[in-house]
Amino acid sequence: MPPSHRFKADAPEPMPEAPYEMLMAHFDRVLRSVDKMAEMVDLYLGGEFDAAAKLSATVSRHEHEADDIKTHMRRTMPRLIFMPISRQDMLDLLTENERIADTAQDVAQILDLRQTKVPKSLHPLVRKYVEHVVQSVKALEVMMQHFGTLLEGSFSKGESQKLMELGLRVHEHEYEADGVNKAAARAVYALEGKESAVTIFHMLRFLDVLDGVADHAENASLKMVVVVSK
Repeated sequence: MPPSHRFKADAPEPMPEAPYEMLMAHFDRVLRSVDKMAEMVDLYLGGEFDAAAKLSATVSRHEHEADDIKTHMRRTMPRLIFMPISRQDMLDLLTENERIADTAQDVAQILDLRQTKVPKSLHPLVRKYVEHVVQSVKALEVMMQHFGTLLEGSFSKGESQKLMELGLRVHEHEYEADGVNKAAARAVYALEGKESAVTIFHMLRFLDVLDGVADHAENASLKMVVVVSK
């Protein structure tokens, strides 16, 4: 089936018009893509490859919806916006959030390429890794909501400080994800001689790309911190 026909099962939701509403509608699809990616990983670990493949398509659908909102926002947002943030800063944040959804889709597609039976000894590490990755995006969601409050007024010192503190939570989960990623990678390398080279490569590739989800969440949080610090 051609790619242009894959995402027409649901009626499209109306597009928001206000810049912050568009940004949050976009982030909602980003969050959905990450949540479904995490569900897919859990099914994949359990050997439920057909069910995982269906969720891979769902991740792609949410990424496609996010992409549509991003295109709409870039096309319709006025050059001058009556907010304490420039149009370019808003679009830069949008781009970094979009990369979260793009990377979640990459993770889903990598898993969907091959039905790899992941050794049970790796399951706890992979689940812990995914949890920190997801929590980095959830922490970014809280930060985004507070950022919206700031956009409605001005970047007062107290409120800006709170945003920076929320950004630290994103960083903490990204840092923890990095640590678990390294531990999981070492555990995969320890399987040399027990698993095929293709299996090891597939698992390492999955771990490496998954790290990008948390990395982009941290980048988005840093972008907001820079904006309120100007």
